[in-house]
Amino acid sequence: MKKDGGYDIATILVEIKHNPSDGRILTSHRPASETDLEVLESWTSGGMVQATHAMFTEFLRSEIYLMLISTMSQGVNLNEVTTKDLESKVLVHLNEDLKRFLFKMCEDTLSKVKSQSVKE
Repeated sequence: MKKDGGYDIATILVEIKHNPSDGRILTSHRPASETDLEVLESWTSGGMVQATHAMFTEFLRSEIYLMLISTMSQGVNLNEVTTKDLESKVLVHLNEDLKRFLFKMCEDTLSKVKSQSVKE
């Protein structure tokens, strides 16, 4: 088992598929190795909660960086950007994305789980 200080380490591999003709993105994730799977399975809930929290945290960090870079590319000086302004811009963007993607993703996930439970 990999360790860092007192922390067990599990690595999650995120696969991104990009269709250059229409810009669509498909993603999936999984443990990067059998060892990572074993580490995740040793955690509460098989690591699902921890992995989801970790990916969500990294997603938010990426969104914040992208929003900051976008704001600065529009000529706003970094010293003029406040935490509250950045937070507001990220919240607006995330809300727009949720409205665009959440229903379809819920539909896809529900369908996938239902089809898997029928097979079992």
